[in-house]
Amino acid sequence: MQSGSKFANRFMDQTIEKIIVVLIASLSLIGCRPEYNKENPLAVVDKENGNFRLKVTAYPEQRDFAQVAAGAYYVFEVKTKDDHGWKEIMVFRHDDPIPINEDGIKFVTENVAYVFMGWKYAVTTDGGKSWKVWDSSRNPITKGHVIQNVELQENGEGVMQMEEIVGEQLLILYTRDYGISWST
Repeated sequence: MQSGSKFANRFMDQTIEKIIVVLIASLSLIGCRPEYNKENPLAVVDKENGNFRLKVTAYPEQRDFAQVAAGAYYVFEVKTKDDHGWKEIMVFRHDDPIPINEDGIKFVTENVAYVFMGWKYAVTTDGGKSWKVWDSSRNPITKGHVIQNVELQENGEGVMQMEEIVGEQLLILYTRDYGISWST
């Protein structure tokens, strides 16, 4: 009888230990849940071409715990002549707050513009009404690379230069459709 009792006690102890570990891990993750407060921007860059405006706002990451490890969120928005307010294009999160790259906001024509930061790129060909967002982290060829520069021509042809996040390997991508699709 005692061996069964010891087994039951050990089983209960192990179960309680697992529950405690799961609770601590869950509370830690909830406490470190990244968010940003739109009332507390770090920086704003706003550009326009007469037809529509583009804005990038950097917000500090807000955490309940581990604020020292907080990064920043970069919110890309557009406002056309017909819009009453700003519309979100994309959000990029970086582990460290870095300055907004003003060269990452470019107008090609009165209807074509693009933005990029880190591994995200977005383009409009209809004056800011709709956007196509491209995320290099979702592509096996470009995963692990960040966008260094993008150059588009009025005819839709363009080049994207990417660099490995760790390392110095360069990757060059080409487009014929304003960056809606990219190829090596």
